[in-house]
Amino acid sequence: MSEMSKGWIEQSFMDVLDIQGGSQPPKSKFVFEEKEGYVRFLQIRDFGAKPHLTFIPISKSNKLCVEDDILIARYGASIGRICTGMNGAYNVAMAKVIIPDNVYKKYVYYLLKSHIFQSVILGIERSAQDGFNKDDLKKIMLPFPPTIDEQHQIVERLEQLLVKLSAANARLDKIPALLNRFRQSVLLAACSGRLTADWRNGKELPNWKENTLSDVCANIVDCPHSTPKWTQDGKLCVRTTNFKAGHLDLSEKRYVSEETFNCRIMRLKPQSGDILYSREGGILGIACIIPENVELCLGQRMMLMRVDENSNSRYVMFVLNSPLILDIVNQKIAGSASPHINVGDIKKFPVPTPPLPEQEEIVHRVDALFTIADSIEARYNSARQNLARAERAVYAKAFRGELAI
Repeated sequence: MSEMSKGWIEQSFMDVLDIQGGSQPPKSKFVFEEKEGYVRFLQIRDFGAKPHLTFIPISKSNKLCVEDDILIARYGASIGRICTGMNGAYNVAMAKVIIPDNVYKKYVYYLLKSHIFQSVILGIERSAQDGFNKDDLKKIMLPFPPTIDEQHQIVERLEQLLVKLSAANARLDKIPALLNRFRQSVLLAACSGRLTADWRNGKELPNWKENTLSDVCANIVDCPHSTPKWTQDGKLCVRTTNFKAGHLDLSEKRYVSEETFNCRIMRLKPQSGDILYSREGGILGIACIIPENVELCLGQRMMLMRVDENSNSRYVMFVLNSPLILDIVNQKIAGSASPHINVGDIKKFPVPTPPLPEQEEIVHRVDALFTIADSIEARYNSARQNLARAERAVYAKAFRGELAI
């Protein structure tokens, strides 16, 4: 750490604090809905996005949490997570922090949430399910001011600053949804003719046609129905995880042998300008374009489309990513445990089709508007990083003694 204020000292976690955990009850006692005479049983999986709540019978041996107990996740992907507010729950997955009377609980809470503790606890070498133990905690040095009054002052000032950072983050949280709505409204205007209404005015052009995807494509092929045999290097084989709406993200690449590659391009060899479309799984309903100078074959859960001479592939891609098609996709997969779209249904997707010159103008205008959105998104990401750095700096100042009032 940087030099601390006068009177501060660094002490081992275990010299000042301690931890306590419960014993694992038998699974035969578990129930999965709250009922009288049972208490919540904390497990690591309860702290994910979708907790799987478990309850066990109350017994005299249960040492239940109180509201302001500070808990540290002990193992797994959640290791090091700090939480409070588990009043009345029985704890095994989280290590309860035992805090002496001369140390302010809130000071410990923020100290453990800071990079000072987190960077060390997350860096412990362990297998996937191994957690930390008291010997690990002995190696973690924590800064303490000389008096509990100063701890109170630091927490008060820290919370004032964190409230401001939280408000800034809350404002930033709104931006991704706004950008998504903007992009979707642009695509909806693009495939309805509103985006180029002024451009079309006064021009003698054929009317738009109500085509289907199969009408505007020279080729539509499904991927091979087999799992690729991956190799360390060789020929590029894309997965749906590479798909982003509008572009192919090749920052992470997977490879197959030349023999496997040749087998997987037998139906149609992909070429630049072709459309890739995800039709199954968690990444579903996304269309992107194969870029220039990229040779690839298809992985699983995707389709390859090549438009005819009267169609612009980027225009067709924009239609596939628009609310016009996304609404159809959502209706098709509603309630499905294994979401997917049949090839036959995809071929019937409606593609409102203006004459080729207007398609090209639409592509030009969508690209220009998306460039603006991308610029805002880049500034948003930069602001996010700046706020993260500011929060880290606030914690660093707090635990060097530079925030005392």
